[in-house]
Amino acid sequence: MSDHPDEVLPRLVKLGMEICGAHSAGISIFEPEVGQFRWYALAGELATFDGATTPRNFSPCGVCLDLAQPILMEHPERAYDWIRDAGITVPEVLLVPLTMKGADAASASRCRPYYADERGTASTAMPPGP
Repeated sequence: MSDHPDEVLPRLVKLGMEICGAHSAGISIFEPEVGQFRWYALAGELATFDGATTPRNFSPCGVCLDLAQPILMEHPERAYDWIRDAGITVPEVLLVPLTMKGADAASASRCRPYYADERGTASTAMPPGP
């Protein structure tokens, strides 16, 4: 990894997709100066959104950092119109907070199909309503 640091995030994302059986995965890096997240190393069905931004205070990634724990959300597009407006349907997303020196840094997202009889160990979070 130290020889090729630019390969770390794509490798982490690929492993996350494999472990979770996800259709997409990526890393959202928080940009405090503008109050938003930027998606990096997006892979899978949502790869076309690599480099796109999401609001810090109105997004699943923001909820993940606020709670400071992994969360599992079902259909976040129901609560976040910007997801719905982008034409994205996400049956389920698992978000894991990543911090650096105690500061909000990023969240890792893995999107996968929803199976009613299957649950991970993450907490289920209800996003705030509009």
